[in-house]
Amino acid sequence: MVEEAQARGSAAAHQSVDKAADGTDLLAEQPYGHHHDLASNGEVDGYHTGPGRSSFSQGRWRPGGPPPVSDAQNICGLPDNSRAQQEEADRGTKMAMRSLDLADLIIQSANGRGLETVATLENPEPREDPDPPGSTSSGFELPEARAWCEKHAAVASFNSCIYGLPYWKRSTWRGELRDLATLSGDCRCGIPRSRHLTI
Repeated sequence: MVEEAQARGSAAAHQSVDKAADGTDLLAEQPYGHHHDLASNGEVDGYHTGPGRSSFSQGRWRPGGPPPVSDAQNICGLPDNSRAQQEEADRGTKMAMRSLDLADLIIQSANGRGLETVATLENPEPREDPDPPGSTSSGFELPEARAWCEKHAAVASFNSCIYGLPYWKRSTWRGELRDLATLSGDCRCGIPRSRHLTI
């Protein structure tokens, strides 16, 4: 992206934040406060986030792993969570809320400056037939995320393997991005879902 912008005569910088890669904790006061200031001050023109909340993972419902801490009816935490489990659910919810807040600030800033808006959220789409019933694997089921998606209706849904990854996993992007829907697509590997790598 930076190279493309520079080739077109524009100045650009790209910042990626990944706790697993560099230890950055977006639940801490910093660097979130810094990112919030950049977004508020019109210094961020584009934004994509996949808010990390492992507690949403469908893997929580498989035997042998950590137990679920939320479901579709109790998206912010199961009523019988232990204190540690509820704290885990709360961390994920807070991460999702911060992602939405930054996206809104960036959209407002772009509108105020007469720029095209670029702000998207990524998560698995809520399943129509979850297994087991009532389970969830999507941050889009949070009420605040649902409301945000209703305001910013562009959507792309695709299997990860169409972009070179070895996973069938279905993902959805929602938000503000020109021609976002053109990113949609289905697996073209010619092999069943079961023969893809499992995440």
